[in-house]
Amino acid sequence: MEKTNDSIKRFFKAIRDEQREIEHIQELIQTAECGLLPRAITYDGDKVQVSPEDRFSEVCAKIADYQEQLGRAIVRLNERRLKAEMMVSKLEDVKEREVMRYYYLTSNNGELMTWRQVAIRMNYYEQYVKRIHGRALLHLADKFTIGA
Repeated sequence: MEKTNDSIKRFFKAIRDEQREIEHIQELIQTAECGLLPRAITYDGDKVQVSPEDRFSEVCAKIADYQEQLGRAIVRLNERRLKAEMMVSKLEDVKEREVMRYYYLTSNNGELMTWRQVAIRMNYYEQYVKRIHGRALLHLADKFTIGA
């Protein structure tokens, strides 16, 4: 049973990891897009110089690669979230469902919710929310088997 509980925990943790990966790729795209902005003009005596090389096509290729990575990551995350929602919906206890949904499946203005935010939303102490989470994982482990 402990092994099953660990695999359930890893499955749900992967949702948060994949969400962070998506955020990272989005930041890489933003940074790369900044590379498309015109470079500063430098003055060297009487000469005016613009950036020496045009990296436009190189930056565009990098952005396209990041966007492809982003698309694959979003598909993986959505598939995992659908499976997770199906699993969570089978929990009998409404508090367990709420904790699992808030912590793994809900974002707060695009950011993952922390334990503290979940506790505030549910009007409980953070430690109590973590205990509910532990019970939910045990109940999910009783109901589901996640392959390695």
